[in-house]
Amino acid sequence: ATITVGTRVFDLLVTPLKQGAKTVGFVVEWADAKARLLNLDYAAQISAISRSQAIIEFTIDGRVMGANENFTKLMGYGMDEIIGQHHSIFVDKEYQASEEYKAFWAALREGRYQAAEFKRKTKSGREVIISASYNPILDMHGKVVKVVKFATDVTARVNTVSTLGDALKRLCSGDFAFQLTEPFAPEFEFLRHDLNRSVSQLCDTFKEISASVEVIGQGTRE
Repeated sequence: ATITVGTRVFDLLVTPLKQGAKTVGFVVEWADAKARLLNLDYAAQISAISRSQAIIEFTIDGRVMGANENFTKLMGYGMDEIIGQHHSIFVDKEYQASEEYKAFWAALREGRYQAAEFKRKTKSGREVIISASYNPILDMHGKVVKVVKFATDVTARVNTVSTLGDALKRLCSGDFAFQLTEPFAPEFEFLRHDLNRSVSQLCDTFKEISASVEVIGQGTRE
């Protein structure tokens, strides 16, 4: 059993003592349950995170140690294709050779986490954008022993924002004769429809103004 005494939690193991078939007493072993319960709680938290995020583990020199299913699905790789491979397989060649990429891993080896939105390449070469944190994991002596990344795919959101930004620039330049025809991700489709409707209404309004100006101009000339 597990019992609570004040602020402490204990695991109890009760063992009967027998002489032949007769029970003559009991031995009760008490153990502090705090560490066991904390480990269960931590495991449950990691399991919850794993269901919603892509997770991958690296050695301190950037070699893949393991990943969850969310990550392999996102990047299009099988587990056997990435174990032992360097992180650089997920970035483009120009970034691989940059000083920025070297500094990125140097910071992780020094124990400094890195969090931002990153461009990454899938197995097929498709670009994805992830909101991710790279977290150095320390041992009991404070030494970095591995790096764990937690990531969420934000490609649809970033692409939507970029497309809307381009559309607003066209409006600012006086272009009211366009429509966004490329579908957005389902959760952002309402934005595309709202913008298209707004552009159409603006276009109609300016046509009416133009017609009114023409009538006024004609009246003035007369």
